[in-house]
Amino acid sequence: MRGHAKKVILMKWHPTAEFTLASMGMEGAIKIWDVQSESSKINYDQVAGSPWVMRWNHDGSMLGCITKEKKMTVLDPRNTESAMVTQAHEGSKRQSMAWIGSTNQIITHGWSSYNERQYAVYDTRNFDTPITVKKLDTNTQQAWIHYDESTRVLFTVNKGHPVTHMHFLHESGPEGTPVL
Repeated sequence: MRGHAKKVILMKWHPTAEFTLASMGMEGAIKIWDVQSESSKINYDQVAGSPWVMRWNHDGSMLGCITKEKKMTVLDPRNTESAMVTQAHEGSKRQSMAWIGSTNQIITHGWSSYNERQYAVYDTRNFDTPITVKKLDTNTQQAWIHYDESTRVLFTVNKGHPVTHMHFLHESGPEGTPVL
């Protein structure tokens, strides 16, 4: 399959649709492919910069990504005109994201401008500002996150570190907002 102008960095299979694959290249373009016909069905090339992470939500109705330019983009692949873009974490290190189960919420992991590791929770219905931003620690290692919906646990795995951190997500914040 050909279609990206530069090297492909990320690829993710659709969680519910067979033979459907999302890819993102260094040029900042997201393409959704029908693997059987080997053709790009949806093209979105308005993402600013090269990618750090790309994730489908639980049912594949939304696709989110964070780029090195510290921008988070969420789009509905059926209507790319309705893409939402917001500022992610201010720090310059790699950021990651995960959808919070079957909700419209996204949890991100990154660094503040003071190099403090933090997480933020965004709601796609009001995407401009995060619901919550909390400091985790001052660890400087890159991390990957995974959210397990059945246990409501956010797993944080640090590069080069043998320990996996587990954070229980509960809705005890103001107006039921998720907190770790």
